[in-house]
Amino acid sequence: MKLNVVKQAQGPGGVWKSNLKWNAHWVKEWHIKKLYVPVWRKVWTPVDVREWIPFPSPPPL
Repeated sequence: MKLNVVKQAQGPGGVWKSNLKWNAHWVKEWHIKKLYVPVWRKVWTPVDVREWIPFPSPPPL
């Protein structure tokens, strides 16, 4: 489930930007042969990357 929540922070104006990024990591599983044998499997999981985007300052007059 992805939630796009924008919160205001103190100080200069800006917004929080949320991106969903997929990262891979390795998971060990146990397969039954005559003995239990460890098998490593690559699994992709989502990661929520949050970044503060400040509003641009106005141009000088």
